[in-house]
Amino acid sequence: METPHGLRLMIGDVQGKGMPAIGAGHEVLASFREAAHYKDSLEAVAERMEQALARYNVRSAERGGQERFVTALLLEVRGEDGTKVLSCGHIPYYLVRDGQVTERNDGEGGLPLGLGWLTDEPRQSVAVEPVADDWIVLCTDGVTEARGADGAFYPLADRLARWTHLEPDELAHTLRADLERFTGGELKDDATVLIVRRGPHAAGPQPAVEQAAEDQLSMARAAAA
Repeated sequence: METPHGLRLMIGDVQGKGMPAIGAGHEVLASFREAAHYKDSLEAVAERMEQALARYNVRSAERGGQERFVTALLLEVRGEDGTKVLSCGHIPYYLVRDGQVTERNDGEGGLPLGLGWLTDEPRQSVAVEPVADDWIVLCTDGVTEARGADGAFYPLADRLARWTHLEPDELAHTLRADLERFTGGELKDDATVLIVRRGPHAAGPQPAVEQAAEDQLSMARAAAA
């Protein structure tokens, strides 16, 4: 989302399956869309998301339902002011720079949304220093924990290293096809990928992301089964 505070992105993954999980995800996503426009910091955005999920969990518990938690990774690009990452218990993302793929744990350690009450430690964003033409690949664990016929996990970093010559849209489609081949079309969990490329003019006044949310892949067709 383009906001007065720069370009803000979010990827998340809800515990569980079915309509209750969809409801929890909707609450978190709606609160992100609202808070991203009005809150100055990623910490404040995450806090609003936490509050929204807490209210949802109270309503769910009153109806005899299960409380949910949500992992999320927030990214903010403010042009010359740099880039920040805040993790709410989400898995690492991948940085593709000059043909090299690196797993990044920036901001790791924050609890998932819905579990913030377990600690007094506030979530903290981390400043990162991207350069022109960097790519960032964010995903859910439905990708990294997908298993092949031999039980091996999907080697995402190795695969990305093969495809650094592709454009983001080509990379997304190639990744989707390869993941389906790897699993024999039997994905056991939601799998989502968000590919972001920083534009070549990183010093400009506008958020320097050339292609944000180039392709979001919902690849687990039976996730709610």
